[in-house]
Amino acid sequence: MYSVAYRYPLETEHIELHYANSSKALDTYHQQISRGFRNVIFKGPGGTIVKNTGPSLGTRMYHGTSVENARAIMSTHRFHPSSSGQLGPGIYFADLEKATHFARDASKRGKGGGAAIVEILLKTSMTINFLDGPDPSGDWRMGGFDVAYTPHTSESRHGEWCVCSPEHIMLCSMKILSGG
Repeated sequence: MYSVAYRYPLETEHIELHYANSSKALDTYHQQISRGFRNVIFKGPGGTIVKNTGPSLGTRMYHGTSVENARAIMSTHRFHPSSSGQLGPGIYFADLEKATHFARDASKRGKGGGAAIVEILLKTSMTINFLDGPDPSGDWRMGGFDVAYTPHTSESRHGEWCVCSPEHIMLCSMKILSGG
């Protein structure tokens, strides 16, 4: 079951519509946004979409990796999306604590030696939030979303973001933690 909820200006209660398939629900969701409604919420089996929730233009995020990979990212000014992950294919970012943990474990995951953090600014407009946990299928891209977020994964109780395309990322800096 899918639903779309929105609120008329100056009203306190949301109007909620229910749909049997996602395409009709997503059409209604996008129509209400284009009409200027605030607090437009889409709910489906895998997640909840809230207009302009999550990262937006200028949000600082971090990518933990090996020193070698971090240097390659900085020299080419580009990330290479992974083919899979907790939120499907994409480029993964987290808060500084989780990114540091991933950087320190890079060699255990076969990503090279040393530990480094790449800091970015995220440029996005539509985020889907998987509040009930990750969605490894990556089907969220079909709804026109730039970013997916989950507050926890099977590997961590910290949240992570998956960005669908390198065009939404502006590189800021690199910090070598060890093995540089």
